[in-house]
Parts: sequence; C-alpha cells; structure tokens
Amino acid sequence: MGITVSGADVAFVTTAGSEAIARSAITTTAPADEVTLSFEVTRRPLKMRAGTTAGGQEIFTDLTLYPGQHLITFTPGISPYYVEFRLPDTGYVGATEGKSNLIGFTSLGAGDLTLETPWQEDTLRSLRMEQSFDVAWITTRGVQTRVLERRGAKSWSLRKYQPENGPFSNLNITTSTMTCSTNTGAGTLTASAPIFRATHAGALMKITHQGQYITASIDALAEYSASAKVTGATTNRNLQLTITGVFTGTLVLQRSIGSELNWVTYQTHTGTTDTQYNDALDNQIIYYRVLATAWTSGTATIVLQHANGSTDGIVRIHSVEADNSATVDVLTPVGKTTATTDWAFSAWSDAAGWPAAIALSDGRLWAGRDDRFWASESDDFEGFEIGANDADAFTRRVTGGWGSVRSMLGVDKLVICMDAREAEVSSNTQDDILTPTNAASRPRSRRGSADAQAIAVDADAAFIDRSTRKLFRMVSDGNKYELNELTRLHRTVAGDEGSADGFIECAVQYNPEPRIWLPCDDGRMAVLLYEPIEGVVAWCRLVDTGAYYESVCCLPGDVEDSVYFIVRRTVNGSTVRHVEKLAPEAWATMSTVWRLRGAVVYSGAATTAITGLTHLEGRTVYSWTDGYQQGPYTVTSGAITLDYAASYAITGLLYEGKYKSPRVMGGASMGTAMTQDRKVTRIGLLPYRTAPGALKWGRDFTNMETIKGDDPVTFDAPMVGITDDINKPFAGATSKDPRVCLSMPTAGPATVLGLVPHLETNEKSA
Repeated sequence: MGITVSGADVAFVTTAGSEAIARSAITTTAPADEVTLSFEVTRRPLKMRAGTTAGGQEIFTDLTLYPGQHLITFTPGISPYYVEFRLPDTGYVGATEGKSNLIGFTSLGAGDLTLETPWQEDTLRSLRMEQSFDVAWITTRGVQTRVLERRGAKSWSLRKYQPENGPFSNLNITTSTMTCSTNTGAGTLTASAPIFRATHAGALMKITHQGQYITASIDALAEYSASAKVTGATTNRNLQLTITGVFTGTLVLQRSIGSELNWVTYQTHTGTTDTQYNDALDNQIIYYRVLATAWTSGTATIVLQHANGSTDGIVRIHSVEADNSATVDVLTPVGKTTATTDWAFSAWSDAAGWPAAIALSDGRLWAGRDDRFWASESDDFEGFEIGANDADAFTRRVTGGWGSVRSMLGVDKLVICMDAREAEVSSNTQDDILTPTNAASRPRSRRGSADAQAIAVDADAAFIDRSTRKLFRMVSDGNKYELNELTRLHRTVAGDEGSADGFIECAVQYNPEPRIWLPCDDGRMAVLLYEPIEGVVAWCRLVDTGAYYESVCCLPGDVEDSVYFIVRRTVNGSTVRHVEKLAPEAWATMSTVWRLRGAVVYSGAATTAITGLTHLEGRTVYSWTDGYQQGPYTVTSGAITLDYAASYAITGLLYEGKYKSPRVMGGASMGTAMTQDRKVTRIGLLPYRTAPGALKWGRDFTNMETIKGDDPVTFDAPMVGITDDINKPFAGATSKDPRVCLSMPTAGPATVLGLVPHLETNEKSA
C-alpha cells in the first residue's frame, strides 16, 4: 500500500481497506492566472481534487479520471494550493483495489491545448463518432475506442473506453484452464495452454467458478455489499461471513425472502468475525447482504461466501508476460484461486478487434463490427452485462446476408450500413422499445455502403453507396425503410465521367436552408439543396483552384447553422490544412459581407497595412474594403498594402460563382423548340442586394455583360446594392443548344431571385 514517485510519474498501490494518496503543494506568483495540468492515467481510475488546504476541495471537488490523457484547467486563486490524487478503496473491493499510475504530470505554459490521439492519418476516414452532451465516443476497428470528455472550456479528457462487465465472446469449450492468483486487486492469470498473445493486453476476461464470493469495503454509514443468493437444503445453505479491518461502527447482516426488495436484520456485528450461518429455510431463496447502520471511523472488509450458484470474476489483462501468463487487474472479485475451464475473452480487444461503428438509440449505446452488433444496458453506456431482463445488454448478428458494419445511425429505427447491405434493428411491434427479447435485424437494401458515416436527415437516414458515386435516402414509412436515390439525375456530381472520384463523407445543414454537404475525392465540394416536402433536389459544386475540401462538419446555430471545412492548400510551397468556417448568408451592411475564402477581417482606424495573413503566404488575395474590392495583392511576410486606406477590410482568396442554365426551351408552332435553331434575344433578371459589378450574364462565360449601379462608383460614399427588375437585350447566338450563363466574379455580394430568358426560334420543317 502507498505511492512511489519517480520524477513526474507516480505509482499507486492499494490493498483491501486502504487508499494511496499523492498530494502536492504548489506555490505560484500569479494565483489569479489559469493553470493547466497535463497528465496520463493508466490501469485504474484515480480521483483528483484541488483545494486551498491540504486534502481540501475548495477549488474543485473529486473528479474521477479513467485511464487516458487529461487536461485540467482551473484558477487557484491562492498560493500555495494543493492538488491531490487518490486511488481509493471504497464500495466493491474489486472496483479500486490494486494499482494505478499517474504519468507525465506537468503544468503547461501558454499556447494551444492538445491531446495526443492514437489514430494514424490512414485511419481517419474510418473513424466513427457519437455524442451525448459533453461526451463523445470515437471508434474504428483497429484502435481501442476512445471517449472524449469536455469538462470545461479548457478541461478535456481523451480516455480509453473500458466497460468493466463485457461484452464477452463465446465461453471456452476446450479443456484449457485459467487460474487467477488473487480474488481481488492485481495478480497473475495462468493458463494451462499457450493462449495469450501480446495483443490481449487491455482485454477483459470472465472467469467463472462454482459458488458465490461477494466482497465489499465499507467505510461510511449506509454503505452495503452486493447480495448473496442462498438456495438448497441442510448444509448446502451454509453462508460464510467474514469481517476484517479496523473500524468503529455497526454492521448488520440483512436478508430478504424471494427478492432483493424487503430487507430485515438477521445478525448484528460491531467487530471482526468469521462466522458460518445456516438459516434452516430449506429449498427457499433468501438473499443476504451486509449494511452499515452506524459508523464512526475506519474501514471494514466484508466477504460473503456460499457454495451454491456461481461467481463471474472479471479481470482486465494489463500485460502479457508469456503465452500462458498475464498480469491482470481484478475488476469483479474472482470466486476462487483455483483452476477453471469456464472462461471467456472479451469481444473487444486488440486481438479480436474493436467496434467499427457506434450509435445512440433507444437509450442504449450500440456498437457494431463484422456482422454483429451489441447494445449496452439501458441508460448505462458503460454497461454490457448480457441478460434477459428488459434493461440488460444484448448482442445479435445482422441477418439477411453477408457484409461488415461500416456505420450505424439512430433515427426512427436503428440503421446499420454494411459494405454489402443495409439493415434496420427493430421490434415486431411498431414503436416498441428494443429489449433483449424483441430486437431483430431486418435487411432493407442490397446497395452496400461506402466507408463513410451515414447521416440523419430528420427522421430519415442518408448514406453514400459502396460505389461512392451515389447518395441514397432511407425513408421511413412507419413500418420499414424505403430507398430513394438523390443522385439519380446527377450522375457526375461526385466526379467527372469515367473518373474514380467519389464522395468522401457527408454532413447535413438545416438553417437557413436544408443542405447536404459532400466533399469529393477530386477536392471539390458537392452540395445538395434538399427539401423533400417541396420536391427540391438541387445540386451544385464548390470548386476552389489549388484547394481540396477534405472534410465537413455542420453545427446547429440560432439563425444559421455553422458549416466548417477542413481545406488542404499549398501555401508558400508547403502543404497546409486550415479549418475554415462558411460565412453567414445573411448580412446587415454591404461593407461586412464575407465573400472571400480563407479570409481574415481588420476593423479599426483607417489604414493601408493589412497583416495576419501568414496562412496565405505567397498567395494572390483581394480585399473587400468598406464595401469595395481592392486587389489583387501577393501576400509577403503575412501582409499586404492596400491602394486605399480602409477602416474595415475582409482579405482572402477570390472565388467565382458560376451558373449555367439547362437548354433554353420554349413553345413553337411545330409544338416544341427542341432540335430547332433558336437564340436568346432578351433576358429578365431579378437581382437582390447585389453590388455593382458583382454580377455578369451572357451566352457563355467569355461573352458577358456586367451589372452596373445607377450612380458612378466612388470610394467616399457607401456602396448601394441593386434590387430591381432588369430587362435587357441579350447577345445570344443561334444554336440548337442556347444557354444563359451567370457569373459572380468579385468579393461583393450577388443574389438573383429570378431569371427569364426570351427565346426566338427559327423553325424548319422536313
């Protein structure tokens, strides 16, 4: 029992009824400044507190920190202040007794806060994430699932996802045995055959023995042990109670007949004991537990043993020492230290693989891999004890064919997307909550899914198919999902004809308009304006020369949702990645419109010097200054010099918005203008709040006319946006394929509410 300190590392060891404490008094010359502590926890969870007194919790109360990386930020407000870590022994002995490590404990200086992650670049596309408030689960088949926890604006944890009661694979059916050297704490697991591999480190193992072994550590009023179920007759009903430790208090042995609901006192103890009881209630089921009814001080260790029934001990393998030996931490007490053939490895480990996908649905956390899925216990996302009760965890195979899970999604029903099919998990009765007894998987599609997360679009699901060229919507009609292809009339939106390009991933935006964003292999971004109730399925593409859209994320906002891109660019000869946020569509004044990419803003006294552009070093940029465009300029040493001083300047990369209409058609005396020579002679436009010079139109993108304001443009008066009906001659050309092209080539805003081409047809009869 105790701690061992080695530099920035601390090792904790506890035995039954003890705790190990590491406390540091920290002196600071700036107690009003924030402090960020960085460290890693391994093996067992530690509790952390900070106070103005030794052992106090005045700054923050106990945090439970599970194995993983942690950043904890707080303002001490005093010097010195005290930081304490504890490996306690409270509640069930197996939960905390044993060993833990605090590694790399340090105070960080000013700068970015970062957490080290285990994922390599080639696995990022396969990452799947699910979030509930400030907790996010992140998983991919080849790396242990992680949990990202937000504890505050600057306090974060990235811990290993380590359920302590499952799930487990099939029970051993060989004659090989397992022997654990200890009932609780840390020990050695010995196999009778060469079973262990290095990749079993971190895996759970369930070890079952005949007879019940219940243990608990009690150190406070009203704490109690788990219950032992006593059955049988005569001497088979013997119950062994052992109480050890140094304490001052009263412990009562309680019993409840037939269930664990009606507890009454059976025996009372105020000191240590090693006593055998027989209640002589032959062939009845009686439950027994120990409860503290009075407490002054100390810790008592309780052990209840009964010959009937069984005990499922659960251990986590810390390290593999040989092919038949491993060091383990006991999580749930092992019944006996003798050999048993009843054992099972966990279903998730480096050896077996980790969940490939994860989702929240029906109050459970769902995980999937290969052709199997697991459902956690109801409202317990860390519990995977399989059972038949409605709230218990359960597991099933995905029926209806072959394939491996690629993503999961909780919408109207749980949707499982696999590489060869799609399925739903539901009950036999509509709207029933899923339980171990009514859950079943049913195939709904044979399209197969790409290695990309499906997304929820209201109550429906949308997924990229395995060709990566098509987007499907799974529409719920209340009984099942039906399929609707959203790319049916836009076969090349994911990539040019004949190319191997396709969609990479997708995200949905709801405000101000519902859109689905899909970055593509060729670096372009496909965008779907999607409103099924109104029959709107309209595609466009974002193209940024020299830039590649690699990822997209949409977050809800009050008026407009926030859309973020990860964009890869070449800047000053080096490949860089930026997180860029899409500007709001709505704007108040002409001078504050954002229509430049990778842009930054300056606001202050009038100046010609614009800095803060190191992320665009060497690139050609423009500035939207007080409502007027200036440029081009080349960024040098992160700065440019404007031609005219500005008090408000948005500076970034220029892009051009382009629209090319379908073939312009119209009526004709022969019934249709199709196949006839025709040309557009006039055009009607409805611009809205459009800056002078920001809109062009023509028969192609070479021959274009520019919109102009009524007054000459000056740099000493606010620019006036154009909102008017325009009807002008159109320099069309006679063709069987006339088009109208629009261009928005400047940093100014341009919006067109309507387009009316006037057609002249030259009809010819055969």
